[in-house]
Amino acid sequence: PQHGGADCEGEDTETRTCNSHPCPISGGWGDFGDFSECTVACGGGEQTRTRKCDTPLPQHGGVDCEGEDRETRDCNPDTCPRKILDCETKLMKESSIYGDYNWPKTDKGTYAKIQCD
Repeated sequence: PQHGGADCEGEDTETRTCNSHPCPISGGWGDFGDFSECTVACGGGEQTRTRKCDTPLPQHGGVDCEGEDRETRDCNPDTCPRKILDCETKLMKESSIYGDYNWPKTDKGTYAKIQCD
């Protein structure tokens, strides 16, 4: 105030809310899990692993993750031994009738499955 004028009355600022809606959050891939067991013990099989679009989850109009949620790789490409007598898929025991062939073990400690042609 000048020349004996009075101070202003009331607040000198005013606040109001704007842009109160949540911002879009685009999805992000989580880590891939472990590969599955090989589908066969010999003769060529596949293993797969998956991941989720949850790091973070897409929200409020954000875009989904781009790319694949599944990976596949080849496994156990060696030719199966010709001594297999029973061609049904089954778990092998260590003391097998199939000789000294080194049957592959799964990560659970059991023997892998056999697939016969």
